[in-house]
Order: sequence, then C-alpha cells, then structure tokens
Amino acid sequence: MSVNDDMFVSASNAFSNFAVILYPFRSSSAGGYIQCNVRYGTSDRFVHSVAVAGIAKDSTNGTHFIFVFGAEKMSTKTPYVCITHVNVTNSTCNSTYQCTDMGTGGFHQEYFLIGVDTNGTFAYGFTDSFVFKLDIYANNIIINVTTSSVWPSSGFIPHAIDVASTWAVVAGYGYADE
Repeated sequence: MSVNDDMFVSASNAFSNFAVILYPFRSSSAGGYIQCNVRYGTSDRFVHSVAVAGIAKDSTNGTHFIFVFGAEKMSTKTPYVCITHVNVTNSTCNSTYQCTDMGTGGFHQEYFLIGVDTNGTFAYGFTDSFVFKLDIYANNIIINVTTSSVWPSSGFIPHAIDVASTWAVVAGYGYADE
C-alpha cells in the first residue's frame, strides 16, 4: 500500500487487483472520491511493492495519475517493474501498464521494495540481489546494479524504504558473509 496527497493504492495478490482512490479526497456529500479497481491483467503476477507518484506532470486537468510497482512473473520467477497510468474520464478509470523485466529470472524475489522520490519523477527499486533507478516519464532504467556495489555485505535483506529527492533510507537485516 502507498499513499500521498494525490492518491492511495493498495495491491491485493489474492484478487489480482489494485484498489485506487484518487484525489480529491472528499466526503460523499461533497461529490465523493473516485475509486478504481485496476486489474493485474494476468494471474501470473505477484506484486511485492507499490509506490505512488501521484498526478502526472503532464496532466492538464488533474485526471492522469501514476503509480509504480515491483512484481514477479511467478512461472519464470522473473522480477519486473511497471509504471501504471490511470486516466479518469467522467468518474471512469482507464489504466495502462509499461513494464520492464529486471533480470533473467530463475530465482524468487522475496524482498522487492519500490519507492518514488518526492518529485514523483524517479522510482527506486531495492532487492537482496539488485538495485535500480527508473525514470518514470521516460520509462527508462537509468541505473541497474547488483547489490554487491551497494550493500555493505551480500547478506543484506531490505525490508523498508523511504525515498526523498536526493537520498533514500533502506532498513533491513544483515548477516555476515561466510
């Protein structure tokens, strides 16, 4: 689950669905909020983490929203990241995905965290085997490195992140390399 001033997104792997609530967050007596159910589009997807970017920078009337998620294709154990665009017209939601594979697969990603910077421009992904930076608007992976160049040891397992505009804090568990 992820939330900011523009939107709330929650992933449900049991129902293969994202629950999305969009700005403006009003009471039902004031016109109500807009709620969307965005289907995964496949039953072979396991979403590990979701992060909201919010209202798209190119949205002229506040009806184009973006969120990012890290997932895994379960049949091949291939990790990937997706940018999801939600467009609202007359309280109807339409969504599209732009997905990029993050590796060759073959091993399960137990810890796959996604965060979006405070400007809603870049998404950062952290796992126990790779780290990446994604330009959300260009749909381009800018950095994709193994964790050996990032974590203090190969035995670091990320569990929580917070991302700002120029830094990220990653909390996790470490163990000695032996």
